[in-house]
Amino acid sequence: MQNESLDEGNRVPQLHVDDITLQPTEVASAQVEVLDTPSWEEFRPRPRKPKTPFQKIPHSRFFIPGVIGVFLFTMASLYETFSDKVSLVVSGQSIYQNVELWRLFTALFVHADFSHLTMNSLYFLVFGWLLRSYFGSLYFPLLPLLIGVLSNAVTVYFYDPRVSLIGASGMVYGMVALWLVLYMKFDVNIKASMRLVRAFGYTLIMLIPSSYDPNTSYLAHTAGFSIGIVTGIMASPLAKLHDPISGEISTPPPEPKPQWAPA
Repeated sequence: MQNESLDEGNRVPQLHVDDITLQPTEVASAQVEVLDTPSWEEFRPRPRKPKTPFQKIPHSRFFIPGVIGVFLFTMASLYETFSDKVSLVVSGQSIYQNVELWRLFTALFVHADFSHLTMNSLYFLVFGWLLRSYFGSLYFPLLPLLIGVLSNAVTVYFYDPRVSLIGASGMVYGMVALWLVLYMKFDVNIKASMRLVRAFGYTLIMLIPSSYDPNTSYLAHTAGFSIGIVTGIMASPLAKLHDPISGEISTPPPEPKPQWAPA
């Protein structure tokens, strides 16, 4: 009994692989088929897509036209405040009776007080910077000036002929509308529905007044924004998206091809 148990304890174990009995010494020499696995280089991430123009911060030099405009705002406002010479304001009487059409332009630069000047200058600088850097000089300052002139003409037409109008609010609201139209068309990396939500939300938050001021021409705001929308739609076929850093017309980059290393 002892010999039998001893033999069982010293018995060499057998391994079964695919129903073939192999001794331990034979397992090491057995050929095992191993599937080819891809190398780590094949799992490298795809190259990043180049930044689109809307993902770049515009160059600071595109502030220059806006800064010049704010300087002219300040000078015209000081002139109107301290000079007793020819006034720069516009009214229905001066346009539709006296035919002093130049006032449609000069009234854009005159502001009533420091708060009025500051608020319009801020919007003028920011949206002038964006329009100039992304779309070129046609979209700032040329089209905004046209929008401002038309806005003044429409506004004073509906006012009492003796009511005077000053300020760049109509032009500034037109610039915002112009930017929103061009943004909706060109920022194709974002879904159209999301662009629409953003544009609508921005309009509600930034452009709808939270309180009523009887000295503010809300008609000029509405006229400027409406004319800006129409102008943007009409001028959008001519618009070319520019690189906001170099100022050159931007062309969509080709889709980068993945580069796989050989296994």
